[in-house]
Amino acid sequence: MENPVLLLTGASRGIGHATVKRFSDAGWRIITCSRDDVPPECKRDPNWTRHISADLADVAGVDEFIREVRDELGDSPLHALVNNAGVSPKAPFQERLGCLNGPLADWHAVFQLNFFTPVALGRALAPALAKGKGAIVNVTSIAGHSVHPFAGSAYATSKAALSALTREMAVEFAQLGVRVNAVAPGEIETAMLSPNTDVLIPRIPLQRLGSPDDVAATILYLCSRDAGYVTGTRSSSPAASTCSEDQSPERSAKRSSQARRASSTSISKASQSLNSASLAPVLCKSQYRSRSPLSRLCSSRILSRRRDWAADAGSAS
Repeated sequence: MENPVLLLTGASRGIGHATVKRFSDAGWRIITCSRDDVPPECKRDPNWTRHISADLADVAGVDEFIREVRDELGDSPLHALVNNAGVSPKAPFQERLGCLNGPLADWHAVFQLNFFTPVALGRALAPALAKGKGAIVNVTSIAGHSVHPFAGSAYATSKAALSALTREMAVEFAQLGVRVNAVAPGEIETAMLSPNTDVLIPRIPLQRLGSPDDVAATILYLCSRDAGYVTGTRSSSPAASTCSEDQSPERSAKRSSQARRASSTSISKASQSLNSASLAPVLCKSQYRSRSPLSRLCSSRILSRRRDWAADAGSAS
């Protein structure tokens, strides 16, 4: 049986480079793409079959890259496509590109690489992926799911769009036997990381920055047979919290501590006042607000029903 084939974009450094090493160690045949050349030591990797230099932020560059990949594959199947290439540019004043600064042309460039290129690659390589019953992994970001202090609006919204695309692709590609998932890295030690990222460490459950290899391990799993029934998911790697504009790490830690104390106090008082007929744990306000809208709706309905049951029990007695 021939070795499975991986196509990965953005391979020259960071998460992409670590992912190539992971797949190579697992015996995969590897085709990569980046604007920069790969390090010399990587060229000596016998599993690194082909590196194609291309600018995927350019539509013509994407078309040429697709042509070269098809030539390289021939009639062979493709078993994994990892859309890792991405860009988070800065405005002329070294600020992250946001809604109120920088030219709109830069927004188009960000979306071209971060969003439209994965669409184009998935569509063009669908036949080869179907032949290999393969998998697609889109590398998004936690910035696409909550406001991040160092990620610009252009980058964050492009990654949010890529996450939404992952869900849609998962449904459509399932008809071809191809799985589609996303990995949303947290604070990872790469060249894209902002200089002041250390201030976010108190918000990270593991109390450290992640490494590119942490993300690479998740990507390899999602492309492996062990994840053969996993599609349409988003994995945060590693799990991390982010700060909104008015939430410093110190303030967040203080609020979390206060919320825990309030929760403990509320539950203690409630347990003293409830009679045994209610049988229902009390949901304190701090817990209630921290839940998702759907969770809050379900909790409200459950509590309402329990109050009705308690009233019925009281009238019956």
